[in-house]
Amino acid sequence: MKKTIEHTARVYHATRRDKVGGILNEGLMPLATNRPRELAMVDVAFDKVATNLAVPWRRAGIFAWPDRKPPIFGDSVILEVIVDPKKVPVLHTAYVDLSWGMVERVLNRVRPAYREKVDALSPQEALEFLGDAQIYEGRLRDVLAKLAEYYWKSSVLLSAYSDQNALALNLTVNSLQMTRFVGLLPNLDHEVALGMDTIEPTRIRPLGFLRSV
Repeated sequence: MKKTIEHTARVYHATRRDKVGGILNEGLMPLATNRPRELAMVDVAFDKVATNLAVPWRRAGIFAWPDRKPPIFGDSVILEVIVDPKKVPVLHTAYVDLSWGMVERVLNRVRPAYREKVDALSPQEALEFLGDAQIYEGRLRDVLAKLAEYYWKSSVLLSAYSDQNALALNLTVNSLQMTRFVGLLPNLDHEVALGMDTIEPTRIRPLGFLRSV
């Protein structure tokens, strides 16, 4: 039996044009295996913190924007997705963006003698192997854990998302940028975590190939 959504809102997910047919037939599924290696390592770190905080959402899931945007690339399409706004959080992407850059810099510093070994590791194994690497803000594993904590704890449910709460998300990032994490960017996008379950085709509608909002 399909779940009935009592309270509905619309969010917006970007996908490749050649994927739309399959999504409309089979639903929208997580595609975490296609993520860049650095981002996959960030996902591992953030999901570990989510587990410790008893947060039910995961980075290795489906994400969307709370507001409609134009397609990112020429071959992309925006999908309108119906969700329950009381069950999905809005989060600030600045924490993920900074973490991604940190992991990328650490990977670029790996000595040639160890590069083949690191490249053969899974994202989880690579993060464990490199977790003690020193970066400006501290040990990599500790810094990622702290950024993940801010990411999850500062979220707001979509049902409560408003101009005021959107500003509050940005102000939190701005405060941390000035006091601890210089690389945080307050003006980056907000995103909605839609979970790990497949979203049924009946809740999805392609918006065409518009180039502007």
